[in-house]
Amino acid sequence: MKKQAPLVPTSAMHQFLLGETHRARRESKPAEAAYLAAIALAKRLPGPYLQLGSLHTASGQFDQALARVGKAIEVNPRNVGALMLAGVIHEKRGDIPKAREHYEKVPRGQPALCAIYENGSPVNALFVSSSRRR
Repeated sequence: MKKQAPLVPTSAMHQFLLGETHRARRESKPAEAAYLAAIALAKRLPGPYLQLGSLHTASGQFDQALARVGKAIEVNPRNVGALMLAGVIHEKRGDIPKAREHYEKVPRGQPALCAIYENGSPVNALFVSSSRRR
């Protein structure tokens, strides 16, 4: 019986899903490699940038996180996840005005705003309260 050659995913979505699998297993280095491979294959796919930003945020690498999330925002300036994560990163760095700037770019009526408000982040709560008054 012949041995089968190992399968190497060659599409960006395959690499992205591989990254998601590694991330679910808490394997950050292989996840990062898979997300970077997805970016190399499709630079206009926002998901890998967003997930890399999230990985870097979790490890306290806020400058790298902002760079990755910034790319996701370049790809899609209305990406709610990227805008919210950028706000959270700025909030963690203590830059409240910059955090607010990103939160205010989120289109009104997004369910994410209410969920974050209920989870108790004061900056998000201020943003939700002020946006409801408009």
